[in-house]
Amino acid sequence: MITATHISKRFGDIEAVKDISVTIKKGEVFGLIGTNGAGKSSTLKAITNSVLNKTGDVYFEGQLINKISTDKLPKLGLISVPEGR
Repeated sequence: MITATHISKRFGDIEAVKDISVTIKKGEVFGLIGTNGAGKSSTLKAITNSVLNKTGDVYFEGQLINKISTDKLPKLGLISVPEGR
């Protein structure tokens, strides 16, 4: 289970993600839908610690993962597969 609480991310003066909270339980399907620039990728990157200086907390299987580097998350069972060009 992933629980993200009060996730926010700014890029300078631009607030890409504002106070998002979500709980995704095992077996559930979750999707983010929105226009270009709506903050979908920034939200997912914030949850997987792929961006710096985010606010909020992210728990995976009950463990706070805010300080765990992205390269260590797969050992816990959490991975992100971004689109490549």
